[in-house]
Amino acid sequence: MAAKNKNSVVAELPKTVDVSIRGASNALTIKVTTAGGKKGSLTIGSGSVAWWPEYNTVNAHRVTWSKLIEILEGMPAKRAAKSLTRSN
Repeated sequence: MAAKNKNSVVAELPKTVDVSIRGASNALTIKVTTAGGKKGSLTIGSGSVAWWPEYNTVNAHRVTWSKLIEILEGMPAKRAAKSLTRSN
């Protein structure tokens, strides 16, 4: 029997989301939880992306969009998984 996934990702969305408008009320917040409890929140806004670690309401790990793109493009790309189908 496969193990059940204990991770949870919840997005808190207002009626509409337009992150191009400045202001905290327009940001998209995603809460990340694992079996061990809350891991943090990811806040996506017009000027930056911020990771708020669990139990931290003061200091976020914040990066601008251009810096985030630089970080992600610098990561090694993963290859697509090979098909598991057999040829007869």
